[in-house]
Amino acid sequence: ALGSPYWLEPSPAGLLGIDNAGLLAVCYHGDSIPTFTEGGAANESFGDVWSRLEVAAEAEGLNGTAPDEADLDAIREGWPRNDGCTKVLAKPPNRASDFYENLPWPDGADYSSYQYSIIAFVSGFCAFGLVIAMLLLAFLCTGGNALLWSTLLFLMLVLQLACGAVAIVVFILMVDRVQTDDRWGDGKLSVSNLAVEPGTQWDAGILDYIGWGFWLFVAGGG
Repeated sequence: ALGSPYWLEPSPAGLLGIDNAGLLAVCYHGDSIPTFTEGGAANESFGDVWSRLEVAAEAEGLNGTAPDEADLDAIREGWPRNDGCTKVLAKPPNRASDFYENLPWPDGADYSSYQYSIIAFVSGFCAFGLVIAMLLLAFLCTGGNALLWSTLLFLMLVLQLACGAVAIVVFILMVDRVQTDDRWGDGKLSVSNLAVEPGTQWDAGILDYIGWGFWLFVAGGG
């Protein structure tokens, strides 16, 4: 579950500028960069996407918040470029952490602290599971005081379940905030607004953002 790129799988595809995303990798909605048509289909050229981004910036400027040309150039230079899914150890701007630092791109909130916290607790869940398996094997091979072994195994199990529960809660809190931010970003300078039809964010509930990778982890924790 930790390595799955399907913790986030927005429906319709294109919300947040992605097809799906995990804790370590992100799969963008498009062939090589986030490229969209009005209906959410891929294959629109980057030039066309960029012109629409400028239009969105001008529209946002009616409220006095439009970025200047230097800001637009920075957005264009920092736009994620990849061949579908990012590599876990890729250099910027293709790291998964870049996605979580600006969600939705380009001026969304920074959720990297959520990302790293979830990674830590999921890793802890897996590590305690390995320790439990090793302790159980050691007991079966060596025997000894059954009460001591059972107490130790119970302690490890409690710690494992605690890590799993915290990871689940933190992820749900993150998705809830992302959904809210994405909704209130409707009509503003946001990659979601280039990917889907206007107002689509308001039709998507929290379950429409969650992918099967998360449910796999929940099932494993249960």
